[in-house]
Amino acid sequence: MDDGQEAQRAKNHELWEEQDTQLRSHTPPRLDDGRRLIRIFAEYGCDLPLWESFTDHYVIERGALPISSELEDALVAWNAEWDGSALEGDLPHRDRWLSEGRSLTNRLRTELHGIAEIRPEFED
Repeated sequence: MDDGQEAQRAKNHELWEEQDTQLRSHTPPRLDDGRRLIRIFAEYGCDLPLWESFTDHYVIERGALPISSELEDALVAWNAEWDGSALEGDLPHRDRWLSEGRSLTNRLRTELHGIAEIRPEFED
């Protein structure tokens, strides 16, 4: 990782800490601008790789967000690819998988514009 990437990672983590503080101070958890915070990262044993911290529904289930079924299906497939290979210790085509994750993040940002901040947590 080069210095620019490391600086961006540090900047992201600083922003994330600030956002988490905002979420803890509102009921229901919301950022200061009223939006929800949705995290995206792959995990074993779930359909959607989407999470909402500090809520009763930490794991986001299908149909819980106003996103297209095509995007839901793509997120499920992306998570399943990770789930199916991560147990083996290495993700084949990791660069392609990361690129697809970034694309899915952008699609989420578009479909949830004004509703949620999308935090990608799959590259750390």
